[in-house]
Amino acid sequence: MLGLREDQGMTRAALASAAKVSPTTLTLLEQGRAQPNLATLESVARVLGVRVADLFDEEQAARKPTSGSTTFFRLVGRLRGRTDSQLRALEKLLSAFDRAVEAAED
Repeated sequence: MLGLREDQGMTRAALASAAKVSPTTLTLLEQGRAQPNLATLESVARVLGVRVADLFDEEQAARKPTSGSTTFFRLVGRLRGRTDSQLRALEKLLSAFDRAVEAAED
């Protein structure tokens, strides 16, 4: 769990807040000193953008994400807590961006 969090450039406080668990609980989980319930595991996995099983997969935890996936997860993290109107405005902005990229490629 610690490796996945660090690979995505998330602080412990940011993950704890987004997953709605206490920083102390997250510290204990990362250190293997606590037994999480399924709801906590699902919440942490959702925030990290992985499956619950990946939290226990040493090979997955040791694998470095591509810079694109790191950027993706960082962006997704920034979207949490945004209002519907903010998300719609961002969607319009991204549509305009897509059109500009397409025009530049032609």
